[in-house]
Amino acid sequence: MKNISRIKFSFRVVVLAVALVMLTGIPNAIGKLPIGPIADQPVYPGGPVYPLLFLPIVNVNVPYEFTPGTTISASQMNNNFKAVGNQMPGVDWATIKKTKIDVTSTVTLNTVTISAPTAGYVVVRFDGQAIADTGDRLVLAASDDNSWHPDDGTVAFLGDGHPHSFSHTRVYAVSAGSKTFYAVAQNYVDTAGNGKASIYGTLTATFYPNNY
Repeated sequence: MKNISRIKFSFRVVVLAVALVMLTGIPNAIGKLPIGPIADQPVYPGGPVYPLLFLPIVNVNVPYEFTPGTTISASQMNNNFKAVGNQMPGVDWATIKKTKIDVTSTVTLNTVTISAPTAGYVVVRFDGQAIADTGDRLVLAASDDNSWHPDDGTVAFLGDGHPHSFSHTRVYAVSAGSKTFYAVAQNYVDTAGNGKASIYGTLTATFYPNNY
């Protein structure tokens, strides 16, 4: 009986010791975990820290300055938020699905119109796949009008009846207001084929308020 009592007593001592270690160790360990300022959750090593890396950077001169103790009107606050909003990038796009169209003259495949809130820059990109008839040279371009210009650079390939991937990007300085951009194509110089082409892709226009 004495041996059994000693065993029970030893077991209780061990259990109490383990409990004491857990009660003192776990809160101390948790207290050392860094807390994410956005999600208010621990950021574990190797954990999802990407929300902190891709927060938008806003470069804006707020049109009002305030001193401690002064009040702010609704119009001033609205203007502040509008100024911040105008500094955010924006994007629009259009898909292109054209099969065996006549490209013996310049063709506008699709357009994208954006409303720039301030002066800034628009990155226009036209990419996809195209098929031209054997013997035809197909020229493809993103443009700020309904034509293509050699000085702006273009994408061109000699047709062989098979799909060819392409991508053409331009950057345009713009003023505030509505701006339209174009995806264009033309069979040019080499015209031994039937003058028809199939073009599938996307025209994308992205507005940025600043360059760096």
